[in-house]
Amino acid sequence: MILGIVRCAQPYATPDTILVLDTLTEHMLTDAALARAPSTLGKYASPWRQFVAWVKDNLPGIRNIYAVPGNLVALYLTHVRLQAQQRGVGPAAVNAASAAIACFHHLAGQPSPTDHPACALVRETAARTLLSTKLLREPIDAGDMRTLLSVYTHEGASLMDRMHSTVAYVMFLGLLRYDDASKILVHQDLLVLREDRAELFIYKSKTDQRMDGFWVTLAALPGNPACPVRLLQQLLQQGRYATMAAAGLDVGPLLRRVVKEGSSHRLEQVTAPLSSPIPPLGIQRFRSRLQQMCDQVGLVKHVGTHSLRIGGASSAAELQVSDQLIQAAGRWRSVHVQHHYMRESLGRRLAVSRSLAG
Repeated sequence: MILGIVRCAQPYATPDTILVLDTLTEHMLTDAALARAPSTLGKYASPWRQFVAWVKDNLPGIRNIYAVPGNLVALYLTHVRLQAQQRGVGPAAVNAASAAIACFHHLAGQPSPTDHPACALVRETAARTLLSTKLLREPIDAGDMRTLLSVYTHEGASLMDRMHSTVAYVMFLGLLRYDDASKILVHQDLLVLREDRAELFIYKSKTDQRMDGFWVTLAALPGNPACPVRLLQQLLQQGRYATMAAAGLDVGPLLRRVVKEGSSHRLEQVTAPLSSPIPPLGIQRFRSRLQQMCDQVGLVKHVGTHSLRIGGASSAAELQVSDQLIQAAGRWRSVHVQHHYMRESLGRRLAVSRSLAG
């Protein structure tokens, strides 16, 4: 690949500049990975390795992985589809394989063979013939949140319960993913509590590929026990979070590990060196505790971390908040994507037949 680029430049270069061009090409290829988020590369690494292994085993005459034509890539996608069919799973494996091949071709500066019509046909076949198992995650609505807050944020509540319920409420109000909530830092410049609002800076997000960050603003509710500003103040006070730190120290995220100390809890870490910052609580622990909390208060629902984002968006729609405002708050790229997260309540579903009958 490197030699190919340099050879293309040779008619326009002098012998003295060939080495410079070679170095620039090395940098271009090395830095290409920065065009994709680390999470994206991590997700596609395994499907890409599987594709490379399949080509090596079945097409030994092809020495350059980027030279596999689209019709042969379609055969590989068919192989993946048949495997998925045998396992009784959905089209996600075919889509992931196709996306991984396209991603690594893009990073290599090559056109993707997955644009071939035969590849599109295999993807369409997979979508129509493979039945995916939908994740069972029911939305948490405003009434559910009030119940959780009344039980887990009262005076005398444990730090662990207060942290989980408060962060869950922030996710509900801010239409946040768990990944977003895990990046709420408690530094006074990044978590700002004002008389009329709370401002939370999310320094990185799934839909924020350039890592510009964004602010989430939550309105204060004076006199209301569910005021997010008040709940955040109480959490910071009970946890004795450090919101300022000396140079070279990290004050960490809002959501983090706690340890038992006698009959109560405390933060496992309050500050840490910037070279080894305080990690957020893992998603499995948060999800498991959220489900336990719902079970304990009698909310018979299968919940996940997306139950809060889905529930917040759906509750806002119930209150006649416009699609445009919900889309902006949830940072969805389109109303169509936003509606994928919406859940109609039974009352709204019955409203059509009631109005027609009545």
